[in-house]
Amino acid sequence: MRPGIVIWCLVLLVGVASASAAAQTLSGRVFRVISGDQLVLIDSENALYTVRLAGIRAPAPGRPFGADARTHLQTLLLGRVAIVHYERRKDAQPILGKLTYGGADVNLRQIQAGLARFRSDHGLSDLQRRLYLQAEKQARATGQGMWRDSMSRRPAGQWR
Repeated sequence: MRPGIVIWCLVLLVGVASASAAAQTLSGRVFRVISGDQLVLIDSENALYTVRLAGIRAPAPGRPFGADARTHLQTLLLGRVAIVHYERRKDAQPILGKLTYGGADVNLRQIQAGLARFRSDHGLSDLQRRLYLQAEKQARATGQGMWRDSMSRRPAGQWR
């Protein structure tokens, strides 16, 4: 193997390791689903954490598709162990992060199902932003979830 390739691979590994070291994770069982983009985790010490899914905005309960978004998240996660990946926590505020279950990005799955919109939040990488935006475009193009309904095509501030 050429020395240049070995050095490049080492630089890449160090970059990946340092990037993942900056992120924090919290593992817990999904105790309650509040809405299509917010839930409560309970950890192994029975501490409760409210989690807001970064990069998405689901319709609020009581709004068109709000119940569908919440039900979809419940079906995917309620009672299951999930991991939230986040940068930082602020006391008394929900943890803003990416939720994974079985290695799958749950935030992305909500968008793909047409039950949440992409929202540019802190804590998302450029790659995640591109993936979420592309997923919303695809969900709109194929009429998934709320994109079947012309009422939901209004700007997010009008339906939240």
